[in-house]
Amino acid sequence: MNPTIVLNGELRLAEEALVPVSGVLASFGEGALEVFRTTTHGPFLASRHLARLGRACERLGIQIGRASCRERV
Repeated sequence: MNPTIVLNGELRLAEEALVPVSGVLASFGEGALEVFRTTTHGPFLASRHLARLGRACERLGIQIGRASCRERV
């Protein structure tokens, strides 16, 4: 299994994703994370996960492009 993630708008292998220690996430602990279960048919309940992620980002003042998130999922 090769888990993938989206980090800063780019799809990456999880083992290659690095978060700089000088960034806001490491300095202040700000960030949003949503975990998707995937099947052979794609992400399970993706719209619910994306809505929850969007709400979390809004609360943190993080601007995300919801349309681009949907395309990547």
